[in-house]
This record gives sequence, C-alpha cells and structure tokens, in this order.
Amino acid sequence: MFRLKKEEPESTPPRLAAFRDFAEALDSGIVLVTPERRIVYMNRSAHHLWGEKEGSLCYRTLRDSRKVCGDCRLGFVLKTLEVSRQELRLRTADGWHNYEQLFIPLRGTHARPQLVALITTNIDYQKTLEREVTREKEL
Repeated sequence: MFRLKKEEPESTPPRLAAFRDFAEALDSGIVLVTPERRIVYMNRSAHHLWGEKEGSLCYRTLRDSRKVCGDCRLGFVLKTLEVSRQELRLRTADGWHNYEQLFIPLRGTHARPQLVALITTNIDYQKTLEREVTREKEL
C-alpha cells in the first residue's frame, strides 16, 4: 500500500505536497515562481542545474541577470492565464545548453494564479537520448 509522507520540507508550500512528489519524479527542472518573481520551490533537477536558491529572484538564479529578462513570459502568463512555451539558451552548472521552458499558471482557490511553474527541459540532452534509443533499436 501507499504510505503518506509525514514530513514536508519547509520550502514547499503546504498544499503542494502532491505536486512536489510529481516534480521529483521528472527529469526536467521545475521551479515555482510567485508573481513578484521569487522562487518558492525547486525540484532536485533544478537544484542540480542552478543550486539551492529558494527565496531568490528568478532572473538572478536562472539567467544570472541583474534585471528582469526582456523576453520573460511570466507577465504574459499571469495576464492571460495561458500556458506559454519558450526556447532559450541557459547557463547551468555543466555549461551552456538549449532549453525549452514551459510557463504554467497554477490556480488554486483564487481566480488569479498565486504561482507559476517553470518547467525546464534540456533539448540537447533529449536529442542525445533520442539518438541513443534509435541506435539501440537498429542493433
């Protein structure tokens, strides 16, 4: 049977325990950002990519910038409540890579989203995996 987890990390908002469990199972980096651009949660993959930076501003952590990114989709997502997709080149712990970022508004009991999920997937790594799978199938 399933066992309920009794301990919650302090950085995880209390109602997001199920989301946290899902996020830890993915290979993509997941960051939850407030409308004020503060990071409130990062999964293990995001910690590996950018370090443990809960509480910092997203543009400082993800893009190593001192000001809000000119091509940031956060404002658009908060205004329209639509999912947005963006491809960009990011610097991480293991160098520069091409990434795909999904901006997903998370609505709770309020009409306006309290958080936006940024799901970051390494495109270069995905292409490498696809090539390896294709090579294995040919053998």
